[in-house]
Amino acid sequence: MNGLKSFDLPDYQEDDVRLQAMELSMSLLQEIVALIAQAWRHTSPLVPVNFREQKVFGEGQGIVRESLLSLGRHWQTVKKGNDEQTVNTKVGYGLTVKKGNKWTGILSTVASQQSRIGKMTHEAVEINGQLSLFPGEEITIGQRPRWYLLVYVTADTVRAELSLPVRANEKAFTAFAHRIIIPTDELLPVAISVVQDSPPIDIPVGIKTTS
Repeated sequence: MNGLKSFDLPDYQEDDVRLQAMELSMSLLQEIVALIAQAWRHTSPLVPVNFREQKVFGEGQGIVRESLLSLGRHWQTVKKGNDEQTVNTKVGYGLTVKKGNKWTGILSTVASQQSRIGKMTHEAVEINGQLSLFPGEEITIGQRPRWYLLVYVTADTVRAELSLPVRANEKAFTAFAHRIIIPTDELLPVAISVVQDSPPIDIPVGIKTTS
């Protein structure tokens, strides 16, 4: 297991090889992250905070599915109760989108999802930990590794990573087998320019009067 080390630097060449084996690419992940950031910023600041936070998860899952399910039958959506993931049945792993905390995308810190770790997520991380101890062993049905696309978005910041957590407590992920940092600097101008405030649009509304 590759434990998290302080001041590690991303090895993009190694990441590209790993992503290729997963039938993904850095450019595809960057496109997905940019779309998620745009969706989050399009949400009115007047809506409830919980809805705004959940938008990263909901829109993100939809964007990931739209991007991946079209690539072949081996990409599928798997649902168990409230837990949903996009699964590559050929390679044998699942992917779920979560809103990341403020440490997302920074290797010298421990990133996690913004919300507390629920039962389903905790079970998935435990499976990751068990599988990481026996690499190359045959995976039984339902015992596939689960990767998490963590996306942290604010008005002027976008950070993201694709990570494989192997330990967690009730609050956060605490250890990882792998963390793939997604470069987002070049996404900022695109994401921000698309969602700048637009001038108000007058919409005619017909009003019926009664005598």
